[in-house]
Amino acid sequence: MKLILNRRAKCLAVILISAATLFSCKKAEKLTPVKAAQTTPADVYVAGTVLAANGNTIAAYWKNGTLVKLGDSTINSYAHYILVSGTDIYVAGGSYTPTTHDKAIYWHNGVATELSDGTVQCYIAGLALSGSSLYIAGNFDELNGIAYAVHWINTPASLVIDSALLSYETGVAMLGSDVYVSGFRFKEWANNMTGVLVKNNQGTTLPLHTMPTAVATGGSDVYMSGALYANLASFSSAVVWKNGVATLLGDTTTTNQYASAVAVSGPDVYLAGRNGLIGNSPLPQAVYWKNGNMVILPGNSSTSGANYIAVAGNDVYVTGEINGSAGYWLNGVPVKLPGATLSIGIQVIPK
Repeated sequence: MKLILNRRAKCLAVILISAATLFSCKKAEKLTPVKAAQTTPADVYVAGTVLAANGNTIAAYWKNGTLVKLGDSTINSYAHYILVSGTDIYVAGGSYTPTTHDKAIYWHNGVATELSDGTVQCYIAGLALSGSSLYIAGNFDELNGIAYAVHWINTPASLVIDSALLSYETGVAMLGSDVYVSGFRFKEWANNMTGVLVKNNQGTTLPLHTMPTAVATGGSDVYMSGALYANLASFSSAVVWKNGVATLLGDTTTTNQYASAVAVSGPDVYLAGRNGLIGNSPLPQAVYWKNGNMVILPGNSSTSGANYIAVAGNDVYVTGEINGSAGYWLNGVPVKLPGATLSIGIQVIPK
């Protein structure tokens, strides 16, 4: 569960990413050459933001460290997710002004499509592609006084309201012709939160106090990352679900953990997230797990820990804030992105 701007964080206050600390100006640090740590040659795409001179944020992505801006400095915009297929590049995020709520936007090869008009808060929660159909998971905040989980297929006119199944969507993935959406229902956040996996508009409910944050597929299996909360959300454990069966990566008595993203490579399952102990240092650890084994990433400077994860061959890429700058870790080695104030979604395509 990923996330993300402070504006969206209020909607997923229990676990989603607060990016306020990412928007301060930092002295640029020397970049780590990407190829130095790669064992599998690959193109690396990262979605995020840069900071304009007037203080506004600009949606952007990087390909192999080269910055591509998707907007200008006249309004605030941001990019959270990226999906690349052949020559097509899809980036999802949003924009807002002092007088509007967040608009949900996706860019296809740099051309923007607005999915909402800014009269109410609207956020995108994930992208998936099946043939020429782009599936976009998202959420409206207080539409007619009610929060709605929604999805689109390619266009604003295709809006489907999923709130009979979910209060909030956190991701979308394809397996053949089947569409899977992760999310949860709630009344009072973690106290009454219940995770849900939706397959083709049919929901499977998880136990109470569960929050899926993302969904991915591998082979014939469906995986979700997330968290299991103790009562009153004082403690939590990172969780991975495989076909609805949960495996806890910590415990709910001593840790404050969650897994924010999941990736699958062959038989191996990877999760990114945070690991914190109640009452320990101010910042938790940014971590990833490979088949349940936790790896601590150096230099984390965000309360959210790690944001997103991708794998190519034996190389593991994890986005986050590193020593005050946005970028990613490549096999544990920090890679700074030029000008980045936020880095979330990542896709890696072997050459």
